[in-house]
Amino acid sequence: MTMNISRLFVLAVAISLASAACAGEGNATEAPAAEGCVTGIENDETVTFTAEDGTSLVGIISRPEASVDCSPGVVFVHGFGSTKEQWEDHLDAFTGQGYVTLAIDLRSHGQSDSATVGRTSLLSDPTQAPLDVQAAVQFLAADSQVDPDRIAVVGTSVGANLAVVAHSLEPSVKVTVPVSARFMRVDELLGGETLSVRSVLCFAGADDFDGDQADACMELEQIATGTSESVIIANSRAHGREIVDMSTTVPHILRFLEANL
Repeated sequence: MTMNISRLFVLAVAISLASAACAGEGNATEAPAAEGCVTGIENDETVTFTAEDGTSLVGIISRPEASVDCSPGVVFVHGFGSTKEQWEDHLDAFTGQGYVTLAIDLRSHGQSDSATVGRTSLLSDPTQAPLDVQAAVQFLAADSQVDPDRIAVVGTSVGANLAVVAHSLEPSVKVTVPVSARFMRVDELLGGETLSVRSVLCFAGADDFDGDQADACMELEQIATGTSESVIIANSRAHGREIVDMSTTVPHILRFLEANL
């Protein structure tokens, strides 16, 4: 999963410019540092970006109403068969705490282009959906309001697996929040790459898939090089979005991000 040189150069320039804006650097035509990164950018904007293999992807980017500093960014990845709209009831909680959010449609879902393989192949094919989440991370990191060194990825079910993979492959991802990940699928989606994660907040139902998701949380805690925490819901088969919609989940995620992102 490599990019060509020209594309890497463009991306590096974009991220460099975003970093400079956050540091108050640049030429005399830039806004004063006190105004931070906010330059009248639209809120709740539908955006299109492209994965490394040319697949066109669609997302919704939402921003805090006001900020004096560059904002951390959070990418949200839905579960299989769902869309970016699964997050719409929760995004205000994140923007209200100063995060720029990007909820995406994976390929063959929602408004994004179709994959070149059957949709069920997205569950395990390292050449497909992982590119979507990597592209989303890179797109958000290059945003002029976002601190490219403070990116998190939150995902449910297959989106949780993809969030862990993106954390491992994208240096700008500092925190991941997988909700109902499966370690076997993470390994398949990595395509032979070594798993490496930093700070992880993992959620799972104790009895989901006979405990596979809970086991994945335990394994991620052992691998994580930064702060790690698992929330295992006892006597429960709750999965993915069902866990996110519980009243305690989003506040817990926000506390973890505040401490670690």
